Amino acid sequence: MLYLLIIPTTPENPGIRKFSCRIEELPTLSKFLINSLEHDQADFSADYPEMNADYLAEFRKKRDLIMSLLHPKKITADLKRITKRILKNMRGMRTHLRKLEVSARLADKKGELTMSYKDMGIGQVREAISKADVEEFDGAMGLLKQNISEQYAALTNHGYSNAKRDALYKLWDLVNDDNAKQNLLTDERDSLAEANINTFNELWDIMIDVCVAGKSIYAFSSPAHTDEYTMESLKNRVRNEDRKARFRRFNVPKGGSISILRVADQSKAENTGTTILAVHDSLSDEPIALQPGEQLILNNPSGTLVVVNRSTATDGEIKVKVFAQ
Repeated sequence: MLYLLIIPTTPENPGIRKFSCRIEELPTLSKFLINSLEHDQADFSADYPEMNADYLAEFRKKRDLIMSLLHPKKITADLKRITKRILKNMRGMRTHLRKLEVSARLADKKGELTMSYKDMGIGQVREAISKADVEEFDGAMGLLKQNISEQYAALTNHGYSNAKRDALYKLWDLVNDDNAKQNLLTDERDSLAEANINTFNELWDIMIDVCVAGKSIYAFSSPAHTDEYTMESLKNRVRNEDRKARFRRFNVPKGGSISILRVADQSKAENTGTTILAVHDSLSDEPIALQPGEQLILNNPSGTLVVVNRSTATDGEIKVKVFAQ
């Protein structure tokens, strides 16, 4: 005799994922299908009357809901602020690294170091800062700290001091503290998504229905068009486009604004001009000020970035990674 065990869906047991893709790919995949359905609305309505304008509106509404779960406004805003602070503190270490390098170089010339000053790890820390890679930065700082301790007596012979060392380490501690806060917020966001997994499943059901209908409509009349309704083709499109993302510079006219489309999520934006810019996307009503030379990691699944230049005297410039047009 077989017994069927029915497990109820609760906050502690949110359900099983139906979708066969990464959860962060759902916004982009669903956007592809929404665009195709909108374009082919007449064909769909002719064969499947229920897939009309109201159906399309409900599809959009469901996508907006999962976007709010994947990127809650408050958590997203907090993550952006923390990321900006992390990058500021990492860049702030460059002055302290320069002071350390001078002392290390002088000690090396006197033969007082047990290694070349170039092997102490200063270069690795600088590279991690340039890449805005917090994990690589933390590992490089661990190595540098060990070498500073081992070579400290020689370094103090050439102007290095507790105050200089502690100033360097203080910024490192601030970065680590913020990174821990970032991880907690990310876990909170992920838990929110998992607790609402059935909402993602509902969106997936709509996506599959649209795919099935689209392939049936165009199977004989336009076989090539069925790729737009084939989930594997759409997933390949998402993953291939990631590799095509490239950095481009955009001019922001004085006193004006621009909208940059197809921006890569989790990529880096850099203010490469000489004026302060305000940046925001469709998930954040509050623009974030970006100083000249500053960088910001974008939490931007919508793919659109609005950049405002309030200066009436000088054009601005921003460098952003975007997908191939």
